[in-house]
Amino acid sequence: MRAVSLLVASGDYERAKRLLAAATVVSRKTRDPVLIKQVRQRSKSIADAQAQDAKMAEFAAILKTSPDDPAANLKMGRYLCLIKGDWKRGLPMLAQSNDNALKALAQQAIT
Repeated sequence: MRAVSLLVASGDYERAKRLLAAATVVSRKTRDPVLIKQVRQRSKSIADAQAQDAKMAEFAAILKTSPDDPAANLKMGRYLCLIKGDWKRGLPMLAQSNDNALKALAQQAIT
C-alpha cells in the first residue's frame, strides 16, 4: 500500500488504480476479509482524493492570481497537509489563511 500512497501523493491516480486493481485480485484469492476490506477502502479513498483534486483546481487558479487570498490559502493548505500529506507546501498556506487557530499553529510549525 506504500506504493499506492506515493502514487497518490504525486497525483498519478491512474497508476495507483491499476496497482489497486491487481491488489484486489490478489486479496480476493487470499480470501482474507480484512485484506479485502483494506483494499476496497483504499480504492474508495483514491477515488475521493481524485475528486478532491479536481475541486482544488479552482483554489489553485485563485492562488495563481492572488497568492495572498486567505480563503484560498486555507482550502489549499488544509488539502495539501491533511489529504496529500504535503506539509512543506501546505503549512505556509495555512499561515496565510483566515483561520486564526490554524494560522497560529502553522506559523509556530514553520519557525
